[in-house]
Amino acid sequence: MNRAVDHNLTTDIVKQLTSALHDLSIPNHAGVDEKRTVHRLELNLAAHDPLLWLAAQPGEPKFYWRDRDGCQQVACVGAAATFFSDLPHGPEQALERAGAVLCQETPNVRVYGGFRFDPHYPQDKRDFRWHNFGAAWLMLPRFELVTDKDGSHLYCNILKNEIGTATRNDVSSELGKLRFDEPEADIYLPGLVERTDMPQRTQWDRQVTQAINLFRCTDLKKLVLARKTALRLNAPVNPWHALYRLRESAVNCFLFGVQTDTTGAFIGVSPERLYRREGNSIETEAVAGTRPRAQDRQEDGRLAHELATSDKDRFEHNLVVSGIREALMQICERYDIAASVAPFKLTAVQHLRTSFDGRLKHDVTDAEILATLHPSPAVGGYPCEQAVSCLREIEFLDRGWYAGPIGWLNAASAEFAVGIRSALVQDDRVEIYSGAGIVAGSISEAEWDEIENKISPYLQLFDSGRP
Repeated sequence: MNRAVDHNLTTDIVKQLTSALHDLSIPNHAGVDEKRTVHRLELNLAAHDPLLWLAAQPGEPKFYWRDRDGCQQVACVGAAATFFSDLPHGPEQALERAGAVLCQETPNVRVYGGFRFDPHYPQDKRDFRWHNFGAAWLMLPRFELVTDKDGSHLYCNILKNEIGTATRNDVSSELGKLRFDEPEADIYLPGLVERTDMPQRTQWDRQVTQAINLFRCTDLKKLVLARKTALRLNAPVNPWHALYRLRESAVNCFLFGVQTDTTGAFIGVSPERLYRREGNSIETEAVAGTRPRAQDRQEDGRLAHELATSDKDRFEHNLVVSGIREALMQICERYDIAASVAPFKLTAVQHLRTSFDGRLKHDVTDAEILATLHPSPAVGGYPCEQAVSCLREIEFLDRGWYAGPIGWLNAASAEFAVGIRSALVQDDRVEIYSGAGIVAGSISEAEWDEIENKISPYLQLFDSGRP
């Protein structure tokens, strides 16, 4: 049941922001710095659930972000500006354009978005479903609902050099369409009608064998192979409702969702941080090696011990550590590696994790950080460039944004997760993406089962309707 619509609340919020908007002075353009900056209006709200609020809003684009410790959630609706490119160097181009609005005088203004796993992936092999996401898509949100320990706050972002009567009227119109009568958490999700795997099991076995053969005749030591599991449902699914249900059991994970237009949304529950930057300080991590979780505490401990002592998994993990170390040497004055490998427990699986922190060289940009750290051996392979080149030839699918960077940045800091454990949601179709690291000694059946464990939270969402 939905609670009664609170027209008074919505009207009051719209009135307050409209008043603040029309109080903005129109600048004298002859004397204004041409560098684009942002005017940011703020309004304190009663507690709102960002995902339920986002699900209730009309229009696009939309973006959602929850940090890994769950302390902050952000829901964005509408765009004051977007930065899109589908060219091979799209990420660098989009970041350069976005940087024009990220100024020190407005340090809390964030740009959100993400990037294709492989911007150089051949155009003639691309899946049309990823077309509107491009190689890079970033947004400066028009409206931004932020919920953290200090409560809920609604922000409205306006480019300062666009503050004029027409723009203010347009923003007032957008504001009038927002809803604050969010429903109760009585979420309906449709049931499963059909499941299709790409590659299929026999094709997967051949791919794993092909990868292992490459290890024998090339310098390649690891290749991360991806799978897509397509679910056809008995009704269209709201991607924000699906992410709401995934959030209920998401432990130690980033949550994200991006909807560039009406064609679909990319959502995910990722355990892996690509990097976090605060000024010149940077944190990153190696996450590799996997075992399932068990409800029985003793069995769960046995699986963790098996993972920690497995020669195959430690070899795979150390390749990721080596790749990240090599990347940090290019962008850091100094860096430190955690003294030991730590267990990293999630809801369905557990991993090995090694943490890094460092100090960036002078004037290293986020574009340079992203280009250096992505793709890591955790999602591509090792050596990285050689692995990605091999994936273009032997994988059966276009990854699109799967395993690409997704997150946010502002003038002083940035945080990007790796877009794994993710899905593309379009009407009554959900395409789930996940992968497994293949090294010498990998067994195709075990790697298939590992992916089944990784995607199990998605499968459980829709399994109740299976015919």
